[in-house]
Amino acid sequence: MNPARRFSRVAFASMLFLCPAATGAGDPAASKVEIGAAEKDQGVPPIFAAMKFEDAINANKTDGRLLVVKFTAEWCGPCKLMDRTTWRDAGVVKLVQDNGRALQVDVDKQGGIAREYGVRAMPTMIAFKKGEAVDRIVGYRDAAGLSKWLVAVAQGKTEAVVLEDRAAKAGDDLPVRERMELARTLVNSERFDKATEQYLWLWRNAAKKEPAMVGVRVSFMAGEIADLCERHEPAKVEFIKLRDAAEARLKGGQKAWNDLEDWLALNSMVGQEHKTLEWFDRIKGDADARLTLERFGNRIERLLEANERWVDLGRVLAEPLTRLRREWAMVAMAGQGANADEALRAQVRKLAIERFRERAATIYAALILAGRGDAAATLASKAVEMDDTPETRLVLVGRAVELNAFNADMPALLEQAKAGGAAAGGGGGGAGGEVDALRAKVDAGLAKPGR
Repeated sequence: MNPARRFSRVAFASMLFLCPAATGAGDPAASKVEIGAAEKDQGVPPIFAAMKFEDAINANKTDGRLLVVKFTAEWCGPCKLMDRTTWRDAGVVKLVQDNGRALQVDVDKQGGIAREYGVRAMPTMIAFKKGEAVDRIVGYRDAAGLSKWLVAVAQGKTEAVVLEDRAAKAGDDLPVRERMELARTLVNSERFDKATEQYLWLWRNAAKKEPAMVGVRVSFMAGEIADLCERHEPAKVEFIKLRDAAEARLKGGQKAWNDLEDWLALNSMVGQEHKTLEWFDRIKGDADARLTLERFGNRIERLLEANERWVDLGRVLAEPLTRLRREWAMVAMAGQGANADEALRAQVRKLAIERFRERAATIYAALILAGRGDAAATLASKAVEMDDTPETRLVLVGRAVELNAFNADMPALLEQAKAGGAAAGGGGGGAGGEVDALRAKVDAGLAKPGR
């Protein structure tokens, strides 16, 4: 699958919420970069050598200098932003030229190299000396941030060492977000035992030290821990112990919402979500469990969707319109922090709108399959009110047809799509053959006995 079409929660959240960091927003010390329209498409920055990766590695084995390889992709917004700014900065260019050379690798065109070096996210920058990878950093860096890393790695210091020194001096007073950065860097450096120590500390203490981290702890941080557990069995063992301890408390006389939230998150982190599904199946028919299912609705809904439990998903959606509004709020937030770079802001918003359409369509289909056709029609009407385009209508109907779900409002949605939007003016030139193909399937589905 093209990575650009992969709408994982973590990947999308990274694009959405890391955009402010990508422009130095909120950091007065960060360099401010304004980009004019004529500077948007400048091609590959001149700093990158026009040579094959294998040739660059072989040269690096003998010259003893620094080789910095940027792993990138055409669809990676932060990569493109670095190409327009960071990699053209005079200070960065001088540092690279004084210490060695730089090269870029497109992970879609040279996937074997990316797999060989365990590249899992873009952009990833790996520093080589004497043909061996000595350090890596992952994610956007402005000129100041990349320069700082280049200076350190040229001196033989890794990113992890620099952060560990800072952590050692600060002790428990190290800000939680800096400790998360350290843990993330240790994982990227494949120092998994040290990363496990940091994430265990974070899991136990992050919310106590900084109450604002409560939500981050069971979402973004939990996602990072899940990645660690998948890659490092000893980490998985330690977090299973924490899960089992939470389960023991829930079975005892000290039941607490926090323990249930931890138990659900830890099941996901250690790759044992079947336990959550078994729990859901035990309580889903219990009227007294309604509040519990609503409280943890987002997590349960994602799990049901991942396991294609469409009827159950449609049944547990207590307030589908509220869920739809949350999804649309993500669109409103998309790219707000990327004020210095119009291209990245536009890409993030495009991804957000596409994700909104896919999420709305999945909810729509699930409601139909759960026998909630009226609720489905109301949701579809609200979705096209929020994003009045032929594309939204086509995605709604297309996803439902894909799941063999049919509803009486579908023909009208398709007619509006073919006309280019609602009568008030959805814009666009219609959808032609795609509408006709879907309409034939919808008509056949609605004509089936029992409908």
